[in-house]
Amino acid sequence: MTSNEIRSAKDMMRTERPALLQALERSLDDTTPTYKAALARVRDLSPKSADLFHHFIADEVRETLRREPEFEKHPRMMIRSSFSGQSGFSADMVAPRLLKVASDRTPTRAVDWLNKILSLDEARASHVTLLWGIEPKARLELAAGIELAPVSEIPESAAKEFALGQEMARFFDPTLAGC
Repeated sequence: MTSNEIRSAKDMMRTERPALLQALERSLDDTTPTYKAALARVRDLSPKSADLFHHFIADEVRETLRREPEFEKHPRMMIRSSFSGQSGFSADMVAPRLLKVASDRTPTRAVDWLNKILSLDEARASHVTLLWGIEPKARLELAAGIELAPVSEIPESAAKEFALGQEMARFFDPTLAGC
């Protein structure tokens, strides 16, 4: 067996969501009217808004996710995101994220990312919130696990980029789950 055949077999074993994989592949087919219309809608948008493209092509993926057991049983889950700290993890929110991962990597990697997230019982997370109007000189512990810190000392995050006026390429990082 060649290394490509082994990798392909592992991908098929890990993915286990053939309907979702097919929906991702069809949604990313650049010959479909939906894909072409979405591309036309985002063509004149700023780079910050270009991620809307994945929202515009997400209908089939969204509907497929709603039929997945985890989303039927728990339609309103939450997940950490690097910009807002947390967001809904419903089919509506996950579909564009999966499409982004699928277009940046592969549909199989997107499904693997989802499987990894859904298999977690718990995960470590941190939340960075910007407070305007105060400029602490040093880190100050307010309560157990809650600190006030200068912007220069907070972890790399979209919130820090925003505070420093840096360009944000996207509002979430699908690699946070090892995608």
